[in-house]
Formats: sequence, structure tokens, C-alpha cells
Amino acid sequence: MSSQAVASLDGAWRRGSAALSVVLASAWLQVRADWHPATVILGVVQPASFLIITTLASEGTGRVDLDDVALGSALVALWGATVWASGFILAADRWQGTLSQLIPRPVGLGVVLWGKTLGATLRSATLITATVSVVAAMLGHRVEVASPGPFMAALLGVLASALVLGLLVSCLFVLTRSAGRISEAIMYPVFILGGMLVPLSLLPEWAQILSAAVSLRWGAELLRAAAAGDPQSGVAWLMLLATTTAYGIAARVLFHRVVDRVRRDGTIELF
Repeated sequence: MSSQAVASLDGAWRRGSAALSVVLASAWLQVRADWHPATVILGVVQPASFLIITTLASEGTGRVDLDDVALGSALVALWGATVWASGFILAADRWQGTLSQLIPRPVGLGVVLWGKTLGATLRSATLITATVSVVAAMLGHRVEVASPGPFMAALLGVLASALVLGLLVSCLFVLTRSAGRISEAIMYPVFILGGMLVPLSLLPEWAQILSAAVSLRWGAELLRAAAAGDPQSGVAWLMLLATTTAYGIAARVLFHRVVDRVRRDGTIELF
């Protein structure tokens, strides 16, 4: 191997190592520094409330599968955390005056955003999982998973999709002053279209078609199948991958719009 090729590989290794270090440092910073009350509400209060209310309301009827309720409560909370915790990462950097300072860094804004979104997603997922498990145990019900291996694979797929979706929402929110209103508007439609509040079979046909674009619908299908010990659908895996990829492409386009706006207009710090 020529010295030029060795130098090129060494440079790529150094850049990759630097980027990974920044991602991990940004993730840890997000986990430690951003404990907003909304984090506790979305990660603890909301999943616990959904699980308790649904369980008590269905007590004695035998019509509700509590494993399914626990999974639905967790996914509802994960989507809420994605919208609020991950979605406002760039907006928070803008409000704090640090967003434009990250643009010219050698390891730029994109790597930092990946790290912060990763930290927010993992923190929310940890809180939600612990809350659902503890509340289910307090209600006298142990959440059981018949196929742990496929369940973990599906869970990683759902977390990856939530991470990419958080990047997309974060880039979208920083481009508009109406981020809060947008988050409120998209929260419950996704709950419904994702099959987390209402079974998809009860929705009209046009809504079922729209639900195909919601990655959490396919993630929930895979998780439910693994929890029940049923074979996972290859179509569901394919759709989870396709929707997540589409979110990633959209996030990349919006991210470049954010960077271009900083460099061209110099208005990113304005409200």
C-alpha cells in the first residue's frame, strides 16, 4: 500500500474517531444537562397515566390485553418525547446563542445534532421502559416477552426510527416560529395513525392508507408480534426501513436548509 493511501486511511480514521467522540460527548451532555419538567412528564407521568387509566377502566371486562396496553403506552410516550425532547434541540441551541457557533467548527453541527438527539432518545426510552415496567408490576401484571431476540431487534429498529425522526423534527422546528403549535398539531394524529390509541382496523380506509407512512405503526406491529411469540412480518420490517430512510432523507434536506440560512441570512438567532 502506498504512503498516500496509508495517509488517506489514517486521516479517515482520525476524522471518524473525532466524530464519534463528539457524538458520544454530545449525547452525554444532553442526558446530563437537559432535565426539563417536560422530560419527566413525557417519560414518567404520561406513560404511567395511560397505563393506569386504561387498566383500571378495563378491570373485570377481560377485553384488553395488558401487554398490548403497556406497549402502546410506551410507544405513545416515545413519540411525545421525540416531538418535544428531540424536536427542540436545535431550537434550544438557537435560544441559548450556541447554534451559530457550532457551524464553523471542524466537527460541525450535524455531528453534534446526531449526538444530542441520540442522548435525548436513549434517555426518554430508558425512563419510559422503567416507568411502564414498574407501574405494570404495581398493578399486579408482569410484562412478558415470548421472543426476546426478535423483540430486541424490533426495539432497536424503533429506537433508530425515533432517532432519525427526532432529527427531522428538530430541523423543521428551527425553521419556524410556530414549532410549539406544529408539535401540538402532529401529536395525536400520529397516535391514531400509528395504531397506538385506536386499532387500525377501526379506522376508515383512507386513514389506514395514511398510516403506512408512520414508522411507529410498523415498529409496533413488530414489537407486538415478538411479545406474543408470533413470526414477525417481513413487510413490516421493510416498511419500517423505508419510512425511516424517508425521514432521514427529509432530515438531511432540512438540515442543509438550516445551515444555508445561517450562512446566507444570518437570521438564525432571531425569533
